[in-house]
Amino acid sequence: MCNGHLVVDYDRAVQRSILKSFGSAVFNEDGTRVERDKLGEIIFADPQKKKILNAIVHPVVIRRIAAQILWNVMSGHVCVVLDIPLLFETGSIIWLMSEVVVVKCSAETQLSRLLMRNPDLSREAALRRIHAQMPMETKVSGATFVIDNEADGDFEGLRAQVDAFLVRLQAKASRRVRCVGISCAFLAVGLAVAVRQLLF
Repeated sequence: MCNGHLVVDYDRAVQRSILKSFGSAVFNEDGTRVERDKLGEIIFADPQKKKILNAIVHPVVIRRIAAQILWNVMSGHVCVVLDIPLLFETGSIIWLMSEVVVVKCSAETQLSRLLMRNPDLSREAALRRIHAQMPMETKVSGATFVIDNEADGDFEGLRAQVDAFLVRLQAKASRRVRCVGISCAFLAVGLAVAVRQLLF
């Protein structure tokens, strides 16, 4: 499925809008690629700038997701999995979901994984990114199924939780297309396993 990073990296119209709103400082030296780290420093320090970026990127992402859902429906698939980290924050397509899966961990684990994945990021900058998101408790309360991803390297535990969700999904299966939204926050370990299990 389409994601915001791909849109920022490859959609020229989006890049032109980013250039107009944020200037050339967020691009690489030859102006051909958005430096997402630089852009992140700006938007996570200024909620208004984040709204501007979301207004540029989200409509494009949503249109592409809608097109991909339609393609899957026309291809005969009865389940479509959407991996959307900001599903609750955007709120614009959550109504499409028949199931919403939240992959959760503690704030401490979230912070340590974010810093591990981004070694150049300061602790303060990482906390700003986390605090810019909806609280995990709010996401959990809006989920229809929760996967606990607290333990690093516990792939068997993750597999068991995903299998339990698949059993639930199969029990509800019908000829109607089902959209499953997955929301997570900087979960470097386990998400790929969960999505792979859901897809295959």
